Amino acid sequence: MKLEEYLIIIGAVFAVIAGLTSITTGKPLITLLTGFTVIAADITPYLGLIGFIGGLTALYGFKIKSKETVFVGGVLGLIAPCALSILTVIGGLMLESSKKNKP
Repeated sequence: MKLEEYLIIIGAVFAVIAGLTSITTGKPLITLLTGFTVIAADITPYLGLIGFIGGLTALYGFKIKSKETVFVGGVLGLIAPCALSILTVIGGLMLESSKKNKP
């Protein structure tokens, strides 16, 4: 596997984990880890659902090798809030550039 594939997988898995945490606890994962409140608790489960869907979308995009699907999944994963989802966006951009470099 290449670096971009690892980045996509790591970012998408963290987006799924952060999304599930936000849905089940009503608090963002960063709040549980650090105690620092980022977002009001009323909207957090909805954002977690969007982040969860984004993580799954990124994993699906990785499977079909689609830069656009991975990118959209990464951006949706950032809504969770999950800062590590940015790895998915970076990996998606690298996936496209590696396709262009092939003969």
